Amino acid sequence: MLARVRGVPASSIGAHVYHCQTEIENAIKRRQDVHEDELLAECEPGQKILALRKERDELLDTVWLATSGKDIRSLWQKVGDLLGDQITQLQTEALTIEPVSEE
Repeated sequence: MLARVRGVPASSIGAHVYHCQTEIENAIKRRQDVHEDELLAECEPGQKILALRKERDELLDTVWLATSGKDIRSLWQKVGDLLGDQITQLQTEALTIEPVSEE
């Protein structure tokens, strides 16, 4: 299994690989997460779950954005546009909040 996870021939893996169980488990978990996201994306309730996960993952950035001044907000939007990032619903709402005075 370890050779498969690493994408190398089994002959290149030594005989003492018992300590690599965590690496195998992490690879399996990453693959399961990908499949779960694909399945969720196929239906409307699943898409809502994915959107909520994205909100959760970006919550710290959203709070920071809501409490930032005009210059930071402008820069944040320009970088997002450049990277092609889609902003979340909360981030959209955060941008409508009156910016903190920069005095």
